[in-house]
Amino acid sequence: MTVLSYQANHFNAYASKATWQKSSRFNAAGARAIGLLNFLVLAAIISALVFYVFWTAQMTDIRLDIQETEKSLQTLEEKNADLEIQLNQVSASANLEKVLAGTTLVKENRPAYFANQKSVNSIGFNQSTNGTHE
Repeated sequence: MTVLSYQANHFNAYASKATWQKSSRFNAAGARAIGLLNFLVLAAIISALVFYVFWTAQMTDIRLDIQETEKSLQTLEEKNADLEIQLNQVSASANLEKVLAGTTLVKENRPAYFANQKSVNSIGFNQSTNGTHE
């Protein structure tokens, strides 16, 4: 019985050694895959953080630009309102006649510069008007 138990133990040791080597190859490949996966996850997290920092900086710049533009828009609206008030004061009929009286302009009922227009020949791109005919 001692021989049988020795042979059985020897066989079990050989079988366990063979399975240990086989599982160690799988464990090594699995460890590499898990290491690669960990690296990719860590790289994705770092990339996301860097992207978030730059995105936040861009959004801050855009918000500051919007605030500056709103301020300049407000001042332009105030200037526009002042100019509209001045235009309404000048374009009132009583004020307009006073402004025109101060100039050397003369009011004409029938201006002559409309009658002096010459007929204008049309320019086209066909055989009769492209400059090739006589």
